Amino acid sequence: MKMDYQDDEVRPGIIERFSEGFAKIIRLYMPDAFILAVVLTVVTIILALFLTKSSFVDITKQWYDGIWSIINFAFMMILILITGYTLALSPIVMRFIKYLAGLPKNQGQAIIVAALVGAIGSFVNWGLGLILMGLVSKEIAKRLDVDFPFIIAAAYSGFLVWTCGLSSSIAVILTSRGNSVNFVERFTHQVLPLQSTIFAAWNLIPTVILIICLPILFYFIAPKDKRKWCLVDKETLIRADEEAGAAKIDQVPAAKLDNSWIITIIIVGIGLTYLISIWLKKGFLLDFNTLVFLFLLAGFLLHWRPMNYVNAFYTAARTSGPLALQYPFYGGMMGIMITSGLASVIANFFVHFSSANTLPFWQFIVSLIINLFVPSGGGHWAVQGPITALAAVKLHASQPLSAMAVAWGESTMEMLQPFWMLPVLAIAGREVREVLGYGLAAFILGVVVFGATTLIMAPVLIH
Repeated sequence: MKMDYQDDEVRPGIIERFSEGFAKIIRLYMPDAFILAVVLTVVTIILALFLTKSSFVDITKQWYDGIWSIINFAFMMILILITGYTLALSPIVMRFIKYLAGLPKNQGQAIIVAALVGAIGSFVNWGLGLILMGLVSKEIAKRLDVDFPFIIAAAYSGFLVWTCGLSSSIAVILTSRGNSVNFVERFTHQVLPLQSTIFAAWNLIPTVILIICLPILFYFIAPKDKRKWCLVDKETLIRADEEAGAAKIDQVPAAKLDNSWIITIIIVGIGLTYLISIWLKKGFLLDFNTLVFLFLLAGFLLHWRPMNYVNAFYTAARTSGPLALQYPFYGGMMGIMITSGLASVIANFFVHFSSANTLPFWQFIVSLIINLFVPSGGGHWAVQGPITALAAVKLHASQPLSAMAVAWGESTMEMLQPFWMLPVLAIAGREVREVLGYGLAAFILGVVVFGATTLIMAPVLIH
């Protein structure tokens, strides 16, 4: 049976109507993503005034300091977006992306492909996942009549599993001996290997469940009335991407140097020499810096001629504006949450009525709340980590499960928090209000799966 929505008169189901209704509310009443960041800042200030001892003047200083404390991270995110996007614009990678985008023949199949690409890519590496989500969604929209924002939402739903995967910030931090934010080591004098977190059965099982269920969920909640679909002008998308075409090789000496593959070999050779020497000494490590550097080197190599890379880089750089504008405001919120003690107030409230068995679940709930205001993996753990680790010691709860519960709450709330969605939307050229409403379905699924894992499955498997 052909998997498509052929009957425009079919009445949508309850789940579909609920999803469409929530998405419509978001489209109508949600402000621009930048205005949302300002609104969240005001809410954070009000909460800090009522729940902490900080004065308004103190809070404004915390906000100001937070803006500048996130600059390095914000610039790193921009570089990940640009270098990753530039790499993806190389001929060989684009052929692979176009192959994936060419697999579906209708919207139903497109939803499944987009969700699987987003989830598998995010599990391997969150940066890779974000780039693939935007590009595969856009390539699908070039080929098929689909509800473009919904395809993007389906792809982004895969980000729900990034904290379960190989680049999970919290899990990687807990493996690092001497790391200033490895609070588990500080209180227990032990580091947690990935075998006890990422590769534990109680993490892999919900990950597989989500990778299977997300495409099915989005298939069933998709708008089936084609008259309601948000279609795109395929020719416009194609023309925009053609601007990143290969540079012409002129015969003048300067142009020959601009396009000399020897320049590429020199850059890649120097970079690989450094990386190999470091990995031989300290072992393989894929942090923010290394990820950007690998994207850069791979991009040069796959574009081959320097000006091909430069042209593609300029095209990718045009997508970074929203990140540069909004991330400093999220940094200000983080500054208030951390310095005023507001995050600690929220986290400690839930610790008071936790037990060894329920602590992971309540830390998952706390993580949902805190991530709304501190949507950064490392920054989030810096806020909630010490409370979680110390509570686990006092209550004799599982340190790996308690820490991963924080990570799961982080990725679950990111279905409704646009912080990490911005790079995807920048690539796809859409607005937050068009896509975010559909994230409610993934959020609910994440709450159910991870909540059941912390309360039921993980305790059984651990004991």
